[in-house]
Amino acid sequence: MTIPVWKYFCFAISIILASCSINSFIEPIIVDQQTYYDSNYPAGHSSEYLNSLVESVKRISNTAYYKTYIISPQYKLTDVDIIDVDLKKASSDIIYYNESTYGTSTIIYSNLQKMMLLTCAHIISFPDTIVNYFITSESETEKIISDISIKVNQHYYINDISVTGKYQLLAKDNNLDIALIGATFKDKPFINYNVFNYPFGNSSKLDWGSFVYIIGFPMGSKMVTTGIVSLIDPSDNSSDFLVDALFNRGFSGGIVLATRNGIPNFELVGLTKSVSSNSAKLLKPSQTGDEPQILHIPFEGEILISEQVTLNYGVTNVVSINAIREFISDNSDILIKNGYVVEDFIQTK
Repeated sequence: MTIPVWKYFCFAISIILASCSINSFIEPIIVDQQTYYDSNYPAGHSSEYLNSLVESVKRISNTAYYKTYIISPQYKLTDVDIIDVDLKKASSDIIYYNESTYGTSTIIYSNLQKMMLLTCAHIISFPDTIVNYFITSESETEKIISDISIKVNQHYYINDISVTGKYQLLAKDNNLDIALIGATFKDKPFINYNVFNYPFGNSSKLDWGSFVYIIGFPMGSKMVTTGIVSLIDPSDNSSDFLVDALFNRGFSGGIVLATRNGIPNFELVGLTKSVSSNSAKLLKPSQTGDEPQILHIPFEGEILISEQVTLNYGVTNVVSINAIREFISDNSDILIKNGYVVEDFIQTK
């Protein structure tokens, strides 16, 4: 017996209506993607856009050069005496040494004559003067100085960039941990350097679970990783926030990118600056001895107190783009005076 087609149609409709009567209807949550950043893993091919992005991110090195005066104990030099004393006469020896750091910077402006890079302040910050004291049982006010180190020079170096001349510290804020480095080309460079050409975003539009890309130089190697945002204080639009990305030495200054409506709508929302850590004091054999150190054999040489720092991976602090924008705005007069256009960085998206 042949069943008419219309009966199949009626049977299908009846099943659909029955299912609707027994299942509760759940209204989907509508998220305004034009306002908040994406929280889902981005769909689409991101590599072709990241290829250009990573070329604007550079490894920055910083070296400070110190002149150290070793003070003779008989002078009994204190902090009060430093201003009036002739350090050369009071010292038994003068030595020179240097300290170096490295991290991540990003080219945010270039016009073939000038270049400006964004990074973290602690990467390029060294104290002007370092004072050490003799171990003594006297009161704190009578501490006797053993040596004084004075910074005599400081040098910045950006990998993959050949600049005829020196880099210039344009502005920095140690509390916010933000710095701007500038360079003026005496001669036009042979190549056009990639400039970060995506918008400065708005960190107040981040939310719990926002998805981000992070580009930097952990352990000196350029890397791209991803993370999820956690907000320290959601009510503070300019405050730091956290991401669960792994952090290693050299990642400071790495750019944090969020997307709106997926790839390729990247926006800069912050810079990685630090990681939670714990420290402990340990007894450690001196490394100056010539004898090899053999495991399971008692060590008879000099024992030193050493500090061991353990990183709490997955708890990375990020300085927000809103704080960066405000910092640039506060220093706009200095930047404009040095020939840098800053209007695009100040506007909030």
